[in-house]
Amino acid sequence: MAYSKQVTRLSPQKTTEKKNRKRVPFHELLLKLSTFKFPPKIAAPCSRTKQAKSNKRENKHPGSSSPVETKINGTINRSTHKI
Repeated sequence: MAYSKQVTRLSPQKTTEKKNRKRVPFHELLLKLSTFKFPPKIAAPCSRTKQAKSNKRENKHPGSSSPVETKINGTINRSTHKI
């Protein structure tokens, strides 16, 4: 029974909190959204580009010309790739 009394005591406070919350007009929200610009991205020094990753992949086994690493137009042919 102590639990139900606790719930009834807390419920009126919750409703008053909701009523006291300031309402922002919708057009103001839209205005904020339209004027907001994302900050410019700063590249992390540890992150590598796709080009660097592909170069690393190519240079893993220098001198070995196996059918696994056959390339067509600079991309790896997935059909000959071993899994």
